[in-house]
Parts: sequence; C-alpha cells; structure tokens
Amino acid sequence: MKIKSHIYFVPGLAASSKIFENIQLPENKFELHFLEWLIPLSLDESIEAYAKRMAALVSEKNVVLVGVSFGGIMVQEMSKHIHTKKVIIVSSIKSNKE
Repeated sequence: MKIKSHIYFVPGLAASSKIFENIQLPENKFELHFLEWLIPLSLDESIEAYAKRMAALVSEKNVVLVGVSFGGIMVQEMSKHIHTKKVIIVSSIKSNKE
C-alpha cells in the first residue's frame, strides 16, 4: 500500500478555503486538508508566531503546503516550523524584494 501525500491549502487573507473546492486529485494518492485563518492572539502577534500556530494544525510530516496570495506568504513561514516535501505559492511573492 502506497502512502498518501498530504496537501494543506491556505487561502488568501480575506478568502476561505472554499476557493479550493474544485480541486480534484486522485484520492488513492492524495489527502487534501483545507486550513482556515486563526484569530490573532493580539494586535502585535508577529507573522512568525502566527505561522507557528498555523503550522501546529498540520499533523503529518513531509507535507505539501499550497498558499494563495497572503496564504503563499504564510505557507513559506509555516515551512520554517515543519518538515515539508514542497511549498507551492500561487499569486504571491517569495521575498520582500519582489
């Protein structure tokens, strides 16, 4: 039996995970997880601290993270706290130099 790849999707800041509802991948190869935004703990919670809380929602190792827009920034930050197989960003930036 082959182990499934777990894919976690993070939407843009003002969006919900419903933006991913039409994604269809073979169920025997992939398990899809859709993350929603958490309420910040305070007005001055850093992106790093927030990303660590979001990363805690990922229960598997060697996952694929997919983020759209600000979700793309978030998955990059989350990948600093968990082991990822791949990080995919859509309509986002890779660094503050872009």
